[in-house]
Amino acid sequence: MVVLAALLAAVTVTFPPAGTKMPALDQCYMSGAVERGVTNLTVQGKPVEIYKTGGWVTMLDLQEGLNMIEIVAGSEKTNHCFTVGRKPLPVKTGESFAQVAEKKYEKIPYAKDAARPHPTGKQPSEIKIVLDAGHGGKDPGTRSPHGFCEKEANLRVVREIAKALEEKGYQVVLTRSDDTFIDLFDRPKAAHTNDADAFVSIHHNAPGFSTDPRTVRYHTVYYWNPLGQRLATAINLQMATVLDGDIPSRGTLHANYAVTRNPEIPSCLVEVDFMTTPQAEEAVFDHIQTFSFTELDAIGSDTLITRLSDDVNQVQTGVNMGLRLLLRSPFIVLGAMVMAFTINVRCALVFAVTIPILFGVTFLIMMLSIPLFGKVQAGLDRVTALTRENLTGVRV
Repeated sequence: MVVLAALLAAVTVTFPPAGTKMPALDQCYMSGAVERGVTNLTVQGKPVEIYKTGGWVTMLDLQEGLNMIEIVAGSEKTNHCFTVGRKPLPVKTGESFAQVAEKKYEKIPYAKDAARPHPTGKQPSEIKIVLDAGHGGKDPGTRSPHGFCEKEANLRVVREIAKALEEKGYQVVLTRSDDTFIDLFDRPKAAHTNDADAFVSIHHNAPGFSTDPRTVRYHTVYYWNPLGQRLATAINLQMATVLDGDIPSRGTLHANYAVTRNPEIPSCLVEVDFMTTPQAEEAVFDHIQTFSFTELDAIGSDTLITRLSDDVNQVQTGVNMGLRLLLRSPFIVLGAMVMAFTINVRCALVFAVTIPILFGVTFLIMMLSIPLFGKVQAGLDRVTALTRENLTGVRV
């Protein structure tokens, strides 16, 4: 719904969601995106910087109760409303305020107390690693300024890691390979079910509601015990080397997370980056600019142009056609059949027979069209390439 809204409005807000109830805060961040062509944006009367991807983020001053935030994007003006809870009154007990005791967590119940033998000396083909893409299904995780869900980013990273490990010969098991919700304690259980040598959960971070996302960006790895700390340290060192300062490292940190409380199998949780920063979205855009010549030859600049331009138009057309077909057509067809039965039952049987056939033929046409659409896209890539070469005079 967030992506659909982005196609229909000049500005969208991904956080805080409209109509939500926020905790008692004096400030919180607001993030969202503007459509292409919008260059001026003000929130609460203050100008807001728009990043080259269209993402934006700003800090809001809050008050108890209803907050109506005025947003002006270009020539479009809108109000974004949400409520803020009331601050509780402090309760005194004796001379000090009451404090909630820190909850102490125990290991996951199905794990043994003793660590498994370290896979020293094993060949990669004998080592099994479980990769967990955090969140999924009904649990989207945090969102980027454009509304992309953390669950999608986690799964993409996990697929890339799995591909790299499998190319080196390691056995890889995924807790989820699609947009599926998995119970929190079923995730580390996959390491035991598959007799794994290591468990790694992949996530993307988000700051506290009252923290400016533009001031917080780092990667880190969480562990629970010395067994997990050794794995976390090794992963963090590799990340620091690969990222080479693009994303600062916060090192390894101790945390009482369900997926890390495993004294039997080395387990850790990796926070790759912050989803809430427009800089992170820019990093994805800039990544295209840093492709090697081999990658550009494999992908093709014509394909990149098509994906960044024509595919956006295809999505817009698809949404419009989908709304038209899904909302209007069923009412027309089913309504006609009902009216036909009220007039003449024998004649209405023709509708009862032809409507399923019509749906079947439509579905068959759709299935046959999908491969043809792939060929059209390939041809469009070729046309784009020839046009670009002729315009730039580099055809050889």
